[in-house]
Amino acid sequence: MVTVEERAKQATEKRIERIMEEMEKAGYPVESEEALWKLFPEFLRWRIEEAGEREAQEWNVEAVKEYLYDCRVIDHGNPAFQTEYAQQEFAKDKVLIKCIGGKQLVVDHQWFRNMPPKLKKIIEKGTWEDFARWMYTQKQLTAEEFTQMRQSPFLMRPGIEYPIEKKKRKGEGKK
Repeated sequence: MVTVEERAKQATEKRIERIMEEMEKAGYPVESEEALWKLFPEFLRWRIEEAGEREAQEWNVEAVKEYLYDCRVIDHGNPAFQTEYAQQEFAKDKVLIKCIGGKQLVVDHQWFRNMPPKLKKIIEKGTWEDFARWMYTQKQLTAEEFTQMRQSPFLMRPGIEYPIEKKKRKGEGKK
């Protein structure tokens, strides 16, 4: 009988082989597992950029508003904007919006390209809420939509650590 540890090791070896094959096809020759880990960050960045190029739609405030609304109100997630990876900006003013947590019934992530520089500054300095507030002030979002987004509870899935969770302070929760 195969132990759990042996199965995990076999699965890891298969994943490493698949990654090495993918990297070879993409022009990242890998001779050893050690070389794999040296080239992997660059390869991963290339894969992310490729996905962005393939999946991105033209920047459209209405589509962004729909994504934010679906993430907050329907999925009870927390939208996160990403304009760079590994401290390098995405090409062509691309932005990746991810829906963190929630039910993940409607949305997962969405790429947009040609984001106006003015909006990029708002996104880089703030949160989805700051962006939604800007949309509200520009009459791109109704008061009802803005309120629904802000008041919708964030649903955390069990067993997952979220970077936005607040850590308990020393002595907090004690009676």
